[in-house]
Amino acid sequence: MSSLTPRAAVIRVASNAASLLTTDVLNKATTFVVYALTARYLGPQAFGQLSLGLLLVYVFQVLAGVGLPNLLTREIARLLCVELPRRVDVGERRRIADGARELAFCAVLPLEEPPVSADRVGVI
Repeated sequence: MSSLTPRAAVIRVASNAASLLTTDVLNKATTFVVYALTARYLGPQAFGQLSLGLLLVYVFQVLAGVGLPNLLTREIARLLCVELPRRVDVGERRRIADGARELAFCAVLPLEEPPVSADRVGVI
């Protein structure tokens, strides 16, 4: 058990709460500044495309957190341990598993590079 006095315990809790509040405020302020700078750099159309892409990522992230990792783990394990051993050799199963991992990773990457306008080249 802790040997803190009640006054020291209250000070410690207040200090920890202030620390959490400070980091949360700094995180939100930094995010705001980064979005403002990104909007100025990209312009309205490109920033709108970025915002739409981020919206889709966030929506799918919420949906994926609902149970998709468990579902994918179960289905891939079933596929690799039950279905594929009857049909393909070990090397082929490994290539399929590697491909599934790459597909899951690439699903969040943009499929096409956005065009670079001539007035933005070389601007930092």
